[in-house]
Amino acid sequence: MKQRLIVAGIGLPVLVAAAMFLPPWALTILTVIITTVGSAELIRSLGAGSVKRVYGYSALAAAAVPVAVCLGIAEKAVPVILYLLVLILGAETVFTRGKEKSVSVRDVLVCIAGGVGIPWLMSHILRLKMMDYGGTCVMLGFCITMLSDTGGYFGGKLFGKHRPLPNVSPNKTTEGFVGSLLLCIVSVFCFGLVTHFALGFNTNFLALALYIIPCNFSTQLGDLAFSAIKREVGIKDFGKVLPGHGGMLDRFDSQIFTMPMLYLLMSLVPAFG
Repeated sequence: MKQRLIVAGIGLPVLVAAAMFLPPWALTILTVIITTVGSAELIRSLGAGSVKRVYGYSALAAAAVPVAVCLGIAEKAVPVILYLLVLILGAETVFTRGKEKSVSVRDVLVCIAGGVGIPWLMSHILRLKMMDYGGTCVMLGFCITMLSDTGGYFGGKLFGKHRPLPNVSPNKTTEGFVGSLLLCIVSVFCFGLVTHFALGFNTNFLALALYIIPCNFSTQLGDLAFSAIKREVGIKDFGKVLPGHGGMLDRFDSQIFTMPMLYLLMSLVPAFG
């Protein structure tokens, strides 16, 4: 717990500063770090790294995707990045076949998910940052994900009795799911009150209300999806890069699913004006 609090005490101010006060390139650097490390964690955990070169290919792709989003060229650049990654991995599959260390079709799919899929989803943090009131939009995303996780933890810890998904995450409880939703509701409306009365925004509380259920569902689904991966391969954490938290994917699994959902909803129904 001590390590967890220390990492949070260092990491949260960095995230807040990058989201609220620094230009998009600073948040891009953080996103690149998250996506490249997360890519390596996924490849390693799913046993797709017998040929070490695939880590490099995937890391380059995972770094290039957020940079392309930051530069505003993602629509053209990301398909090219995906194509080049598939082309290189396809060549590896052909020329390593039959050797002691080879790249299988399954490895290719894992590397695509780690090199392009997860970075593309995570890069919606940058898309939020580049919207009107971008820093506030990013902070809303972190508020939803982190406090939903907190509500789920304490709801399960204090009241948890029913475990509906023992084969996915045996510690998750129905009471935890409810606690996650309740704290999400409270935190979103408190966030709205702060932006409206303290920051002077014209906050659309109906829009905020519309965000709650889809974003909380995405947060909890992200957590469960990555728990299912860990359960399948028999590991507790994806890594150790964040002491007390595990790996990058352990810490940012919820954001991977929730930031795209929030971006979509805010594009359709803006909350701040």
